[in-house]
Amino acid sequence: MEVWGPGAIDNFFQVQVPEPKAEGLTSPYGGMLVETLTAEDAWATFGKEPELEGAQPRLIAWGSDAAADIICWDASGDDPSAWPVLIYHRSKGVWRRHDCGMVEFLVRVLRAEFPANPLSDLSLWGRHPALFLSESEEERLLEQGLDPWAG
Repeated sequence: MEVWGPGAIDNFFQVQVPEPKAEGLTSPYGGMLVETLTAEDAWATFGKEPELEGAQPRLIAWGSDAAADIICWDASGDDPSAWPVLIYHRSKGVWRRHDCGMVEFLVRVLRAEFPANPLSDLSLWGRHPALFLSESEEERLLEQGLDPWAG
């Protein structure tokens, strides 16, 4: 985040800007706080894979996609490098766990290395290489009248 900041992968997957939990929203579009609140509501409302039944994770949403999936860490543990990824798979209405971190998760999606696509849409599945644009770069291109996602 220090180098690139928040942004999008192939205009499909949004990597959220980290925000401290606060009373009011700090990012202009809601970002991590809004997605985390949405994830907490989805956790309370929707089904879970059997291994997640009864679990009470501390959710932190770090990503979302155009298919309305919510991608979170389970921040229950003390070691952030060991936090697994929890995904609310919107099209199936179910939560799933992936025992890997954020970077490994994204790499495995882009290389199609999971047994099946963990997201609701195939837009990123096996799409290696993929284009990441930071929010600032996307805004700069738009200000120049350029479509940031056009080849």
